[in-house]
Amino acid sequence: MKQITPFVPCTSLEAQIAFFRDILGFEIGFQADNYAFLKRDAVAVRLVEVSPDVDLTHPERQGSFYIDVEDVDRLC
Repeated sequence: MKQITPFVPCTSLEAQIAFFRDILGFEIGFQADNYAFLKRDAVAVRLVEVSPDVDLTHPERQGSFYIDVEDVDRLC
């Protein structure tokens, strides 16, 4: 296993990127239309922009995570 990275939903991707980059010192590793992967040292976060209509107070919409692995077949 390589790392666990949280998905953080937000209604303004650019505002979240600015916070993580300018305040917390993260670097953008990848950015697409509604998604960004940011990293600082051994820590990474995935930001995903959602519609302002999405209820982010609902527990199932507050976040998720990826477990990044190499050679997943070896883990079984």
